Amino acid sequence: MALAYQRTFMGSPTNEDQELVLVDLADFSGFYRVTPLDSGRDQIVFNEGLRALYGRIFRYLRMSDEERQSLEAAARETAASRLRLVETQTEG
Repeated sequence: MALAYQRTFMGSPTNEDQELVLVDLADFSGFYRVTPLDSGRDQIVFNEGLRALYGRIFRYLRMSDEERQSLEAAARETAASRLRLVETQTEG
């Protein structure tokens, strides 16, 4: 992952590097998630800040509708996989 970030921002990224970075940023920022209302004001404000940053990056990208949908699907799957991992760890 670190190499994908380095190539994306400092060198000659591959399409895979760019996709990995965008999916990671979308997942990290929670761009496609909703913060529960009972999370508390500070958590809501923090999460909205993360989403706003990703939204700014996303706004400057030139992507087809198909590419956007693919990115969203990959980000949602990454988040779901992480959630399943956390649930498994708390059960065991």
